[in-house]
Amino acid sequence: MTSILDGRITTSKTGTKRLGAVGASLACAILVFGCLSGCNRGAVYQASKLPIGMAATPIHSAEQVNLSALARSAMVSEMVYPGDILEVRITTGLETDEKPAELVRVDEQGVGSISLIGEVVLAGLYFQQAEKVIYDVSRQRQIFVNPHVAVGLKKRKTRTISVSGEVENPGPVLLPETQSDLLNALIAAGGLTSDADTIVEIRNPGGTNGEVGLVGYQDGPSSQASGVSIDLLQVKPDDNIDLRLADGAVVMVRKRPPQTIQVIGLVNNQGRFPMKADEPTRLIDAIAMANGRTLEIADVVRVIRPTAEGPKVIEASFTDATNGGSSNILLGPGDIVSVDETPSTFVVGIMKDFMRIGLTAGIPGL
Repeated sequence: MTSILDGRITTSKTGTKRLGAVGASLACAILVFGCLSGCNRGAVYQASKLPIGMAATPIHSAEQVNLSALARSAMVSEMVYPGDILEVRITTGLETDEKPAELVRVDEQGVGSISLIGEVVLAGLYFQQAEKVIYDVSRQRQIFVNPHVAVGLKKRKTRTISVSGEVENPGPVLLPETQSDLLNALIAAGGLTSDADTIVEIRNPGGTNGEVGLVGYQDGPSSQASGVSIDLLQVKPDDNIDLRLADGAVVMVRKRPPQTIQVIGLVNNQGRFPMKADEPTRLIDAIAMANGRTLEIADVVRVIRPTAEGPKVIEASFTDATNGGSSNILLGPGDIVSVDETPSTFVVGIMKDFMRIGLTAGIPGL
């Protein structure tokens, strides 16, 4: 009577049966893989002919962000703006004692009220222009005949901006109204941390950037949605993007989410593996993360890539990839790398298992 006990082959007749089963399984596998290789070829992209729209985007850290690209034409520092507090000194040359400067606040309509002279529109003027306007108004209103006028800045109006998330010093920051923009807010908060994502969200109260009407100042900020996300890596110095911030605006710097790829199939250690920012991960890198292939002849690799239209399949060759060919494609977050079974690998795998079982059976006591 023949039997197989604990993996041991007791008679040659049993060995014949096992070989027959292996042969049947092999024939079935060849049929299955033949169908797989011939079906749905139109749904598979070849790595050598990968469309531009299917290419993966490298992962970058905030360290690659050039903050200077956020700089925009700032309000002119020598100009008067609503909310400014000015030092105005008017003298006739007949004074025996030096007259202290008068503090004049420019209201939101751009008007400053000066003792003896009254209200004067000052916003939007350079300081020298403001001196000329005060001089002319004082003469027109017959207050002075030939006064000496000096105008200087005492204090700018400030805006409070809340910066949160992945910055070195999160919290509220005070910025001069003329410098209330994204660049200065990030600088005032100590800059980005190493864990920062390149995506920044800006929330302005009221749905605008707090535009103000200025005399002689036409390049005011445009209205925008109260919440907008900006990829700092995509901003260019010449982009027409309004980055100024309203009083009470919130700047949120997101934390870079963990990015992974998955490796399955004929590899020694299947699983998910983290991708490092600023370090491109390619096909052979992913297989190396999985401690290599289980079979040297395993050459067919498929990359399942998530896209807006759904998962797409990219077919590549491990041999071509290791030789620096187009198969060594750049991988993106969410990609699944599968070292596929083929009829050849199936045969070799079966034979290896068979030889291992045969060797085990030949060892007494096993």
